[in-house]
Amino acid sequence: MLVSFGVHDLGTIEQVNTTTRAVHVQAHEFTLQVKVSGLLDSDSAPGVTIRVEGSLDDQDWFNLDAGDQDIQLTANDVYGFALSTCPVKYLRLALVGKSAASASTAKVHVQVGAV
Repeated sequence: MLVSFGVHDLGTIEQVNTTTRAVHVQAHEFTLQVKVSGLLDSDSAPGVTIRVEGSLDDQDWFNLDAGDQDIQLTANDVYGFALSTCPVKYLRLALVGKSAASASTAKVHVQVGAV
C-alpha cells in the first residue's frame, strides 16, 4: 500500500517573536525539518530557540511540547523532529529567541511533512 506523504514549505523566519505561516494539516503525525543558518562561530550562547505550535482554530496557539519547553538549536545544521499523536488542525513554528552575537544573521527555514 502506497501512503501519500505531503511536504509543505512554511518559509523562513529571521525576527524573534515571529512565526512561520501556518499550515492546515490533516494528519496526526508530522515530521519537521528545520534548517538553521547564519549562526556565527564566535557565538558561545545557544544559537536560536524555537517552539513548535499547534492550533485547533488558527487563532489560539499552544506549545506542542508536552512539558511546554522550547527547543534550543546550537549550530548551523538541519534538524528533524517527529511528532505523533498530535490531534491539531494547524501547525506552525515560532522563533522565540536568538543569541546576541547572531541576532542580525541567524535565520530558520522550516518544512513539514505529514502522512
